[in-house]
Amino acid sequence: MADGTGLQFTVRMEKLSASTFAVVEFELKESLNAPFALSLKLASPQPGIDFGDVLDQPCELMVWYNGELQRRVSGIVSHFAQGDTGFRRTRYEAIVQPALWRT
Repeated sequence: MADGTGLQFTVRMEKLSASTFAVVEFELKESLNAPFALSLKLASPQPGIDFGDVLDQPCELMVWYNGELQRRVSGIVSHFAQGDTGFRRTRYEAIVQPALWRT
């Protein structure tokens, strides 16, 4: 869902449907001479997501502005944790790193 500025953030994980997660918050750390680290805070109506469908799987954060894709950050999920479950949504946290992180 876009906010009042026209910005929208979506996340896609290879083995899950595009509507599985809503992006609550993210932090992307980038620097010269070092691989990036993307920290995602997510919410989902699904309280029991299989960690095997997420860990070590491709993940992509997309930044949209007024319906047009502005930026894409792709990597592998290196950490995944389930947080609190509320009335309608369960919180999750994920760390995404470039594929070279595995080497």
